[in-house]
Formats: sequence, C-alpha cells, structure tokens
Amino acid sequence: MGGHVSGPNKYYINHLAKIINKPRFKNRVDLSLCIMAKTDINTRDDIFLLVSTFYGKVSKDATLGPIFSKAIVNWDEHLQLLTTFWESSLFMTRKLDNKYRGNPLEAHIKVDAANNHSITEMHFGIWLNLWLQTIDELFKGEVAENAKRRARKMATFLYMSMFQARSVQ
Repeated sequence: MGGHVSGPNKYYINHLAKIINKPRFKNRVDLSLCIMAKTDINTRDDIFLLVSTFYGKVSKDATLGPIFSKAIVNWDEHLQLLTTFWESSLFMTRKLDNKYRGNPLEAHIKVDAANNHSITEMHFGIWLNLWLQTIDELFKGEVAENAKRRARKMATFLYMSMFQARSVQ
C-alpha cells in the first residue's frame, strides 16, 4: 500500500497498525483471529475506531461525501468531537474525561442551509445504513446494539427538526 492516506481513513489504518505491532501476535493467524473476533464497544478507542471507520465510508460515498467534505474543515478535530459525542451518549453512566457539550441540531441545520435545504431523508438513510454496517463489521454486543438504536432515533429527530426549521427560516 503506497501513497498518502488522509482524512478519516488514516485513523483506521493507524489503529490496525497498533494491533499488528502488539507483541502478542506471533503470526498472521493470530492477527486475523484478533481482527475477526468481534467484541462489544467498551472504550473510547473502540468508539474512535467506529467513528473513524464510519467517516472513511461517508467521505467516499457519492451522495454524502461532497456534503461532508464541504462542511468539515478539520477531520482530526471532527473525529475527536464525534468520538466524544458517542462516548457521552453510550457511556453516560461512566465518569468520562470529556463530555460532549455541542448542539448537533444547530450544526445540521447550518449544513442543510449551506446546501440550499437539499438534504433529504435519503441522505439520513444512507448515513444510517453506513453506521449500522460499520457497527456490524467491527462490533457485537449490548453497547453496539444501543449505538444502532441511538443512531436510528437521532437520524429521525435530526431530519424532522431540520425539516421543521426550514419553515421557520
């Protein structure tokens, strides 16, 4: 693999490199078993892997990619922000070093306005399908299922609220 890797894809590759370099792996079989063995989402690193892998897919998607590329100026900062968002959402009973304090609805309303109010339920459907697919590829367990439920609710809430905000503007 040659060339420069940037955006969210570099985080997935860096995470795999960390796994590969752990001394417990004596051969490729050990490594592939580790990668294939799915566990639940348990740590901030797990969430970061989920978020960065997911946004790698989003950035390559023909429909979502252009919207996200236009809206996200700093991918490093954005991935950390969304890792904190999902960590706060999924681990709300834990004592966390960082708690999310942003306003996702306001951010999505701004992105919709910047795209001439062209974001539709199709965009949210693609986003949700990529999120569910990424979780299923990487994790299994109670927290993983909770991440899917929360994403479904969030996608519905954000779209409906965004649509309602159009009538006010």
